[in-house]
Amino acid sequence: MNKIISPYDRIANEYYDEIHITSRNFDDSQKLGFKGFENIIPKEGSVLEVGAGKGRTIEYLSIESKRIIQLDSSKLMLELTPREESLLRIHADAIDMPFMDNTFNLVTSFLCDPFLGLEFLSEAYRVLRKEGMLLFTTPSYSWGKALRDKIGIEINETRFINKENNIVKVPSILIKTEQIIEMIEHVGFLGNSIKQKILTLPKNIEKISKDIVASSESQKKPPYDIELIHLFYANK
Repeated sequence: MNKIISPYDRIANEYYDEIHITSRNFDDSQKLGFKGFENIIPKEGSVLEVGAGKGRTIEYLSIESKRIIQLDSSKLMLELTPREESLLRIHADAIDMPFMDNTFNLVTSFLCDPFLGLEFLSEAYRVLRKEGMLLFTTPSYSWGKALRDKIGIEINETRFINKENNIVKVPSILIKTEQIIEMIEHVGFLGNSIKQKILTLPKNIEKISKDIVASSESQKKPPYDIELIHLFYANK
């Protein structure tokens, strides 16, 4: 029996609700940031979405559901409906994936900050086929540090205010861009293939979260100008 219990089980039933404005702003930023990426990613072969929740690979990358396997350490996240269709859903840890080496053509992870580190990157490298691609996003270090310093929480955790107005703290690992690039190369990805893109809040978004405003005030920049999310991709 799989006994993995995820901290995100405590927020899963409302994670995608509109009350969590920061998360919805992140969605808006990624939707815009991934435009055109369907021309960059592998056109064929199997795709693994890590930390999938209810799934974003179809929405962001227009990939057929029959190619996608969704993996998440939160069983409750994998049970959410409505959700993106997939070939299979797997309840497992991002740092210990139950797959053979050289299995996937593409590994995606949207907002992988709960498990970002060498273990996840090593596993992604292991399960990718030669010339396969890793594609992931994470909240920017500058956004997160400015916010967490201001509200007085640990650098590697974030907090949600749930529907009952209680604070729910979960892991959210912030790493500077140059360190992430070093880590990607360290686990084996081709150094000259590593690319990064900075995502900001689209200027047509009017409902902005207090956390994004707070970070922008600390950085003395308009909320539309701060680095909100960093997107990375690399080939094996």
